[in-house]
Amino acid sequence: MKQIFLFLLVLFSISSCKYNDENYYYEKAYQFEEKEQYEEAIIELNKAKIFNPKFDKAYLNRAIDKSIIGEYESAIGDLNAVIELKPNSIEPYVWRAEYKRMLERYEEAMKDVEKALSLKNTEYNGTNIVGPKEYNHNKLFPKGDNYNIEMEFIVFERGATNYHLGNYSQALNDLEFSQQEISNPISTHYYMGLTLLELNELTKACEEFKIAYKLGETGVKEDIDKYCK
Repeated sequence: MKQIFLFLLVLFSISSCKYNDENYYYEKAYQFEEKEQYEEAIIELNKAKIFNPKFDKAYLNRAIDKSIIGEYESAIGDLNAVIELKPNSIEPYVWRAEYKRMLERYEEAMKDVEKALSLKNTEYNGTNIVGPKEYNHNKLFPKGDNYNIEMEFIVFERGATNYHLGNYSQALNDLEFSQQEISNPISTHYYMGLTLLELNELTKACEEFKIAYKLGETGVKEDIDKYCK
């Protein structure tokens, strides 16, 4: 009888630990995210955060989930928490730049992009990311180095933000750099089209709009109908 009691006590302890661990709820949230059930995922991440207020991954994933359902301000709050916990982490700055861009806070978005770039490349001085694509590859990815798939997403954010700030030539350079075969962020072609339109390159703009539409950027259909007859 005593042995059975001890066995049950150990079993209960293991079970309790399982359901009182931030990673358990983090994994549950991931399962909901896989099914695109983001509100349910947020509930699980809330639980993970309760068990560990310094669990930065819970804040980061919750921010992304919130952004998908349009809660950008709240998502930015979560990213602020991630940055406070891990000030040298690049990813929260990039996401925060995107959400600020969605809220039309372009100057603030640019500061986050520049911060991400400075953390990504210690030699970055605020200007050497611009220029022809070949120059960027030689400068940022020397022979023998692995291609870093994160860089074009950061530069895309800068390009999109530069477009909204009216820096069209700079935006074009950034967006050209972002068009890489490996990832090629889908919105790159859309912003390329918008930028080329501002630079009076209508034919090229329409080419980019059509590529964006083919890749799934459905919002560009209005621009195609308006400018590409």
